[in-house]
Amino acid sequence: MFQIKDLLEKFRNIQDPKKIKQSICDVLNKEIGINYLKPDMIELKKHIIWLKVNPAIRQKIFMQKAPCLEVLKQNFPDEFIVDIK
Repeated sequence: MFQIKDLLEKFRNIQDPKKIKQSICDVLNKEIGINYLKPDMIELKKHIIWLKVNPAIRQKIFMQKAPCLEVLKQNFPDEFIVDIK
């Protein structure tokens, strides 16, 4: 007979999306050198970070995309982030 705790075991490692978005904002703000991004400006879909920001800020992030992705991969080994758009 299965126990409920056995069925719920696979859900233990699920993280709060709000905390993930806040952490992503913190990392990107640190990498680009400004404190502009907020969690509501980020959307995470199919392992891609979608930015809802002003085009000037987006361009600044895109210019430093490779280092940002490296830092994100180091900080979030469980999250598979492949791109920033």
